[in-house]
Amino acid sequence: ENSAKCEAMVPVDLDIMTAIEVIFKSLACINDSFLSDKNVSCTSKNHGVDLHEAELAFESIRKIENESLKGLIWESITNELLSSLSKNPPDIETLRIYLTLPLYHEFVNAKNYSKLHSPFCTMVLSLEEIPRKIITAWYSQTSIEYFERLIDIFKDVLKYFLQCEIGKVQSADKQLKFENNFFLALNMLSLLYHINHQERKEKVPYDVFHVNEITEYFDIRNDYVIWCQDTKPNSFYLCNYPFVFDANAKHLLLQTDQALQMHIAMQNAATQGFFSLFGPQPNVYFVLTVSRQNIVEDTIRELHKISSADLKKPLRVKFIGEEAEDTGGV
Repeated sequence: ENSAKCEAMVPVDLDIMTAIEVIFKSLACINDSFLSDKNVSCTSKNHGVDLHEAELAFESIRKIENESLKGLIWESITNELLSSLSKNPPDIETLRIYLTLPLYHEFVNAKNYSKLHSPFCTMVLSLEEIPRKIITAWYSQTSIEYFERLIDIFKDVLKYFLQCEIGKVQSADKQLKFENNFFLALNMLSLLYHINHQERKEKVPYDVFHVNEITEYFDIRNDYVIWCQDTKPNSFYLCNYPFVFDANAKHLLLQTDQALQMHIAMQNAATQGFFSLFGPQPNVYFVLTVSRQNIVEDTIRELHKISSADLKKPLRVKFIGEEAEDTGGV
């Protein structure tokens, strides 16, 4: 509170600077702050953090105008605090940092990804099984507002890369190449999506995870075709993260899948025809033979006769007693 009152250009008292440096470099100090009740033990079901009080405290930090103080807090968090995190923490209280630190206002700025977002994601995703389960349980208990804030933080990193980084070097075919910071943000969102889908009782809407800008900067159709053909389990494709696709993107994917299945069905029919040159030739089209008088009954009867593979072929309609070629106008 006193720090927030410091004027922008006025030198800050050395004692205040020292105290700020000690607090924000120390994992123990941060984890022992904002407690709702110091007498209650920290457990996997109760983190003991008053997130509202933590939010108010970080809001005060956001209002600091003094550049020296802001810089000291930033350097303490990014250079010291984040590097002190462990994938196998010595005690459960150490995990409180994963609840409070995202309230730091610099998380709102996606440009900070290399110094802030990516190191944070790396530590969350590399936690051993037990501490990771605890974090998952704690995140599942948070309010809708807090959880949506987490999602928005890492969605903004994706948007920043699509618009400002990937867009600058993107090839004409709009192919998305592997980028580690983008990959980390996607995996963090994947964890949050799992928590929302599997763990939370009060779920956020699924469209909160959608990144609407994807189709503008990236050709998901090509990504889908290559993804379907690739047999390597660990290859990077955006189609491995379907929860980020909005309705428009999913519509494009359904169209692409339809075209791909139709192409495969036609190829299979042509291959069968090649290997049975002296027998009956398979049709590369699904020919629906119906009469105009009983069009519904005839259609249902014809559909009962065919296989699912035939349904993937292009459709041709033949009306009984009419010799006209179906070229799309019948």
